[in-house]
Amino acid sequence: MNVHRYVALIETLIVLSLSESGPFFTIEPVRVEVNRTGGTVQFTCAARGFPAPVIVWYKDSRRLIPKGHISDAPVDGLYNHRILTITGVRHSTDAGEYSCEAENKMGIIRSRKAKLTAPYFLTDQDYFITNPSPTYSARPGQGTIIPCQFDPAASWPEARTFWRKYPTQLTVNERFDNIRPTESRFISQLNGTMVIAQTFAEDSGTYRCGARNAIMGTISESDKTRLTVEPGQMSEWEANIYVPQNNIAVVSGSTAVLECIPYGTPLPTIVWSKEGGELPERATVSDNTVLLTIPNFGTDADGRYYCSAIQNNEAVRQSIIDLVFLQPPEFLMGNKNLTVMEGGDLNIPCDCAGIPEPEVSWFKNTESITSNINEDKSLTLYSVTAMASAMYQCHCTNDNGNAQATFAVQVKGPAKIISEAIDKSVGQGTEVTLTCEAQGSPTPSIVWLKDGRALPSDARIRHHENLYESTIYISDVRITDNGVYECKAINENGDDSIFIKISVYGPPFINVKPQDTVGITGSDILVPCEATSEPVPVVTWYRNERALTSDDADKYEFTEGGLKIKNAQAVDGGSFLCQATNSEDSVSSKPVQVTVYNVPSITHALPSKTNVTAGQKNLLLHCAITKDFATYQWYRRGIPLLKVYYEGGNTPRIETRKGNGLFFKTVLPEDQGEYSCNVSNPAADASVSGYLYVDVMPTITFISNNDEVREYEGFWLDCLYEGEPKPTLQWRHNNTPLRREHVIFPNGTLHISSATRFDSGAYQCTVTNRQGSRSKDVIIQVKSKARIENIPTLQYPITGQRSTLICEVSGFPFPSVEWWRNGERIQLNGFNQQGFSKVGTNLVIDNPDSSDHDGIYTCKASNDYGSDREVTQVRVYDLPRVTRVSGCSAVTAGMECSIVCEARGNPLPVLSWRYKDRNETVIAQTDNNRYYVSSQDADSTSVPFRELTLTFKRISISDARTYFCHAENPAGKTSSAHQVKVRYQAVIESPPLPTYEVPIGATLTITCKARGEPLPQIKWSGPKGTLPPNGRATVDENGSLIIMNLQNNDEGEYTCSADNNKEGNNFDFNVVSSSTTVKVTSKDAPLTVIDNPIETWLIVVIVICVFVVCIVVFVSVKMIRDKSRERHSYKPTQMTKSSEGEANCQFETIAPKPVMFQVPIDTSNSLPMYNLRTLNWADKHPPNNFQSQFDDVDRQLQGLLKDLDNPKLDNLESDI
Repeated sequence: MNVHRYVALIETLIVLSLSESGPFFTIEPVRVEVNRTGGTVQFTCAARGFPAPVIVWYKDSRRLIPKGHISDAPVDGLYNHRILTITGVRHSTDAGEYSCEAENKMGIIRSRKAKLTAPYFLTDQDYFITNPSPTYSARPGQGTIIPCQFDPAASWPEARTFWRKYPTQLTVNERFDNIRPTESRFISQLNGTMVIAQTFAEDSGTYRCGARNAIMGTISESDKTRLTVEPGQMSEWEANIYVPQNNIAVVSGSTAVLECIPYGTPLPTIVWSKEGGELPERATVSDNTVLLTIPNFGTDADGRYYCSAIQNNEAVRQSIIDLVFLQPPEFLMGNKNLTVMEGGDLNIPCDCAGIPEPEVSWFKNTESITSNINEDKSLTLYSVTAMASAMYQCHCTNDNGNAQATFAVQVKGPAKIISEAIDKSVGQGTEVTLTCEAQGSPTPSIVWLKDGRALPSDARIRHHENLYESTIYISDVRITDNGVYECKAINENGDDSIFIKISVYGPPFINVKPQDTVGITGSDILVPCEATSEPVPVVTWYRNERALTSDDADKYEFTEGGLKIKNAQAVDGGSFLCQATNSEDSVSSKPVQVTVYNVPSITHALPSKTNVTAGQKNLLLHCAITKDFATYQWYRRGIPLLKVYYEGGNTPRIETRKGNGLFFKTVLPEDQGEYSCNVSNPAADASVSGYLYVDVMPTITFISNNDEVREYEGFWLDCLYEGEPKPTLQWRHNNTPLRREHVIFPNGTLHISSATRFDSGAYQCTVTNRQGSRSKDVIIQVKSKARIENIPTLQYPITGQRSTLICEVSGFPFPSVEWWRNGERIQLNGFNQQGFSKVGTNLVIDNPDSSDHDGIYTCKASNDYGSDREVTQVRVYDLPRVTRVSGCSAVTAGMECSIVCEARGNPLPVLSWRYKDRNETVIAQTDNNRYYVSSQDADSTSVPFRELTLTFKRISISDARTYFCHAENPAGKTSSAHQVKVRYQAVIESPPLPTYEVPIGATLTITCKARGEPLPQIKWSGPKGTLPPNGRATVDENGSLIIMNLQNNDEGEYTCSADNNKEGNNFDFNVVSSSTTVKVTSKDAPLTVIDNPIETWLIVVIVICVFVVCIVVFVSVKMIRDKSRERHSYKPTQMTKSSEGEANCQFETIAPKPVMFQVPIDTSNSLPMYNLRTLNWADKHPPNNFQSQFDDVDRQLQGLLKDLDNPKLDNLESDI
């Protein structure tokens, strides 16, 4: 199979890829109700499928031919989408059921029926289903029911029932009814019956009911009836209920209306209930309780309802209304495409549901099917054949509507050719017919091929086909019609072919003639030549007029398609012709030229990407080539590129440098694009391409002007820009990222849909690419209404202290602010009489006072776009003051004691007692075993005050401390201190040792420390009640006894007494004492004895530590100085006097190099002074401590040098 055969098959498969599919409706006609006679209606019908379905219309199941006032037109030229239009609609001619059919190769389907209803009204009295009786009678107070019902089928829209009372005469301008529902008269909304709940004498008269079509305005009236009210007094009548309908069937989704009309005297009311539960939440009861309405009716509302008549607060009568839920048919499964293999069985489901259960009917291509329908409503097809391929529809119908499902059934079977293949031999100029018949499912497509190629386009060849057969007719047969003809049948399940050979007798015919041919060195070159005839011709080749034979087989190969030149070289070119010969004749082609070329090549190519900057000079895109070429051409963006000149001049800006490349003298932005270099000769070509990116610094070409917008209005900010590569755009607001509410469109436009005051400010548009960035600003001011942003709910000025009432506002233009107090505007002109002034938007009170300034203040802010106001309550407060703190100034431990704090302020301050405990502030609480806290307010005086009492149940020594009374209110806080002192018995806490043995002549110190409140007085007594004489015994301030120069007669018992009973204080504390014995010895011992061994050892340790530290410091300093001297030592070698009177002293270092310095001598003083003025270093890197070394030298020379002749100069070296 050759290439042409493949092409033909591919074309066929493309057609087959558009697989056949049956028609399915996408739009079906829907019910139409015309609200006026003579109106216009439209029905729409659309279906999909392949091939596209054809749509026709039906009315009342009969084919409708649009004409006159009925027209049919395609939508957008599509014949599978049509609109049927009916103008001047009349009930008599146009009302009915409309449907459409859609048909294609797969079958036919019919849509649901859509009812067209036009206004009509039948006025005959026969259409009153219920007529009132001629007469009725009733007693006063009794209920009266007068029935009247008009046939709903006699009018569309449904006629409305009304009542008249005679002999009332109505004018044209009055309502057609004069009996209207009242509190005691009802007209049923369900059937038109009039119920007079309480009959009065004035109700007597003649009545007539009628029906009126609201659209047409026509009426029909019933027979007259006479109501007679018997004379008598109004009396009670037991309540009863009139129910127009006790069983109501309601379709899903519609509105259910239940009606119970009560009658009787006194007038009853209706209460509604539902069996087994509450009324649906969406149910509503009319104001007169007669109607219960349930919208969007569903299964939850299905059931039994009760209406009860309530009379004299009792349920007297009850009626039942049953609601039955109805549901139009609906399919649980949608339309489907079904396939079945030929010979198999197929079950088609019909899953529809509805209440009541729908009736099911099946249709095949709109024809009714009555067999093979199963109990589950499905349809079964047995041993299917190709004839079963069709459109099937399941119709489900009940009283509430209809629904249908569509199924496209396709029987699959492979394509098969049933025609016989018979070869044909014909003479030139005659006619031949080829026929091919095929079958299969889906219906196969039939194609014809000749010698593996599609049939040529020729007026002599005609093609005719029907559903399963294809025929070709060839007239005026020629030699070129020789060949093998293939009939191929194809469908998705397989293909089949037959081959028919046509032989045409006559001289040879060269059907493929040689042409001038070029080739590439080293390749095989085919020179085409094909001849045909019957008998088969012999082809002979000639090169440069010499016939080629089998001896040339090493260079030439003789093929059916022509002459092949193997491994062609330049010398193999020349003139060639072919000659075809058979028994009938011989023909030759024209000579053709064969040329062999070398392949051109590019040796230096431009890169795939080149990045430059706009304005760059002298750019060369390389494309160097070999010499074997015929053309050298550059292309830009696929268009041949010639010279490009500077605008307005004749100097080329871009030019081709043949064999080298494309040269740009100056690169401009418009030069960006893809460039390709193409080199070709007749045999071959070569090309390279690359993309030139011209970077251009971004620029903003336009930005919106500064603007003002109203609050909540939207605004757009445009920012147009240029640059390459395409810049990225970013918007910022007041130098911060945008809020999410802002939208930036792809073109860079910023949109704010609803501006707020926060959107005011500078909007910056920034565009950036790799060349840099540019920015521009636009200022937007949002005109916003005045708003109060911050005003405290309560504000507390301090009496006498200048205070500011805060009111922070916003808005544009900036709002003006007014202040009001207790509903009166405050006039602000500097300081007014009340001491008010305004600073900015805030109100200043110069000297607040509660009587003048307490109240409700209103801050009102206004501008052109609105106003705002907020209130703040002002209370002028006094700072808290502690006016009295007393109690427990001196108390004995164990007693009960109280300290009292009195404080004033407005409002009265909150008081608390506090004290310090281990650097923490403790607030005294009532839940303490040691004390309790109590508080009371006193308002009997002109100035109220508050007291807080802290009572110690049994005061202890630990309670002795400073207590603070803390007072705090919203105006501030203060505190006052109070010292609590607790008296207690003296206690000796550091008594003397039991015995002291001390050498004679020593000094003895005996400790005796005591504490108590008041502080106890220490007294000592010695042996025989006295202390050693001659001033040798003293008592220091701590109560310790010191005995100096201890003697033998100082031995004995010494007693320390502590007494804190002071004169004038009747504390009755006991005097406490402690004794010790002193013994004098002759043994060596310290001259001073302290009875506290811990203190003695502590002093010894401190002295030792200080001594050790001193030694360590001394040794460290000495080591540092010695090391410094060792590192840098200097020795004087020579000293001279200069003419300027300066001394030149030369030193040399013992270790490294010499240095030079000058010593100026000031001879004006009697004692010459040495100064170090200049220092000339021989070594540029002197030692680190050189300056300190010479400072020492300077000090020594000042005392030694008097002048240059001073003999002390001789000792300079040793001094240094």
